Amino acid sequence: MRRLWLSLALFLGLAGHLWDGQTRFTIITFSPHVTIKSFDPATNRGLVLTLPDNLEISAVAGRGEWMAGLIAKAGSLQWAADSIADTLGIAYIQVEGAGNWWNNLRWRLHEAEVEWRTVDLQETDLVTEFTTVDKVNALRLSGNWDNQAKTWFSDQQIASSQLGVGIVNSTSVPGLGVNASRVVESMGFKVRSLRTASQEVDQCVIRSRPAMKSAVTVRKLQNVFGCSWEASDEPDLQLILGQAYRSWKLGD
Repeated sequence: MRRLWLSLALFLGLAGHLWDGQTRFTIITFSPHVTIKSFDPATNRGLVLTLPDNLEISAVAGRGEWMAGLIAKAGSLQWAADSIADTLGIAYIQVEGAGNWWNNLRWRLHEAEVEWRTVDLQETDLVTEFTTVDKVNALRLSGNWDNQAKTWFSDQQIASSQLGVGIVNSTSVPGLGVNASRVVESMGFKVRSLRTASQEVDQCVIRSRPAMKSAVTVRKLQNVFGCSWEASDEPDLQLILGQAYRSWKLGD
């Protein structure tokens, strides 16, 4: 059980995930509005993306749908940030000002050197209007979002490596592999395959060639999904999702 909860805490870049100084650094802030701040040290270019308060967020841990402007009041900031990142299909390191103090310091040291671009999501074609069952006017991500996320949140070092990832859903829940693939692709990896496995693992596993074990790209994927590592002869990386991912996503 301790191993399971450690894996849950690590997922999507939470406890214990120190920025490596080489790949994209993304944080989430909640005041005055939910904002995603992200920069790539390879280019020193960054994005400040403000979400509308009435954007629908699908909460992790199986906790239903919430508006972006209210979700931070419904649970811990970690849960709220995980839910936002999962809805957007992106990886992040921590909530701004929370989490690891060393990450906070390094963010402050770097942010003044970054060329920032500011985007209000509500002013784009990346959201569509709808009416909730409670007759409230709201917004949800449009079909254009995932492609734009790959542009905004892709990591140059990962993308230039052209590494492929095969995702294996070892859980009994259909669709979790597709859910994880959105994050993997927005990071800059190429998802080569999606398949299921009959035997479920407890903790996420990354498989790669031994020579790549310490590569920054492999370590980044490990950190984001909280995975252990195993050796493989395959040219592509393998991401095997298990009980920890299912519990994080669905709360069972």
